[in-house]
Amino acid sequence: MKKHILIVCMHFYPVQFRINDIALDLIERGYQVTVVTGIPNYPQGSFTKGYGYFRKRRENYQGIDIIRIPIFPRGNNSISLILNYLSFQFSGFFFSLFTRIKADHVLIYGTSPLIKALTGLRYARRRHIPSTLYVMDLWPESVKYAGGIDNRHVLNYLAKVMTKIYKMSSRILISSLSYDQNIKNLGIDSNKIEFWPQYAENIFSNPNAKDTLPSEIIHDGKLNLVFAGTIAVAQGLDILVKTAVLLKEKNIQVRFNIIGDGRAKADLIQNIQSSDVNDYFIMIDRKPIEMIPSYFKACDGALLTLLDTPIWAMTIPAKLQSYMAFGIPVIASANGEVKRLIHEADCGYVSPASDANQLMESIIKFSQLSIPQREVLASNAVHYSKKHFDKVVLMNRLEEIINPSEV
Repeated sequence: MKKHILIVCMHFYPVQFRINDIALDLIERGYQVTVVTGIPNYPQGSFTKGYGYFRKRRENYQGIDIIRIPIFPRGNNSISLILNYLSFQFSGFFFSLFTRIKADHVLIYGTSPLIKALTGLRYARRRHIPSTLYVMDLWPESVKYAGGIDNRHVLNYLAKVMTKIYKMSSRILISSLSYDQNIKNLGIDSNKIEFWPQYAENIFSNPNAKDTLPSEIIHDGKLNLVFAGTIAVAQGLDILVKTAVLLKEKNIQVRFNIIGDGRAKADLIQNIQSSDVNDYFIMIDRKPIEMIPSYFKACDGALLTLLDTPIWAMTIPAKLQSYMAFGIPVIASANGEVKRLIHEADCGYVSPASDANQLMESIIKFSQLSIPQREVLASNAVHYSKKHFDKVVLMNRLEEIINPSEV
């Protein structure tokens, strides 16, 4: 009989994160899977309709047993976000102490804040079972560069907490190669660290999912570029507004189709309006993941933007794997890992993060490519994705880590 896997993550179905697909794949491979997560409230900041403190706290999703611990919703300000993080820690502490679930392995999906890993690690220590921490965001670096906190006492404290978390973890998987040295610098044995990149869900490489074209995408001769994902400060989407202003001055017709929601969406819309570039943007509400490939098919290229900070230079956003698996050329404004991957794959254009002039030049160059030239970039993306981000290969490796005796 295959093992019982306890997954600890702050966000799970109906929220769209890669961990949903990982859990479903483990179910298909015969594992029993229990997920401990929060009440869904991402990215809108309030509880998803139908969920709450007294509604759907236990749920079964395609064979996955979901336990939703009480948390404070994210809201739309820094105080509520901090309360959201702290409440998960508080509820998770009591879960780890008193739950009667008997799992054989703990898998922690380490999005921010990484301190939530303690919920799973305490449970693993109590049960004397192995744990795997999948690092999606690097702390305390993320707190310093993305959060703007430069107090050395706070950062030193967080470094000590992260050292404890890494040492308590049996295995550490990292989503970016750039994370490796930072974790080693905390005194962590390199033998327990392994690069395990994110992969794209099957829906992005399934041709049957691309047949219906969405009505929101307008085909009137303008270059259509698409962004799909959370609209957050880290994405640095304001660069698109600056780029639109520059394109407008040159009378170059481009349309940015922005799909998603998030804490920075209202500010982005306000910036678009105040800059008088409404004609360059189509704002589309968040869509189910099953619909996203149709939007990719309806557009000429895909957008990826990140702020110019050291932490985001080390990060590989999951949307890049989705773009590449689908086979759509990528136009990025980013440094570090994203720049390296796009250059290696030869699947598009990448300019320095937060440089609107260079992004404009990339868009102009792309607009001048012939259809066959764009198809070459798209084909390169698919080829690179199959070689480096193959789901089956990665899930087989995860299974070896979780259950080596049965692989």
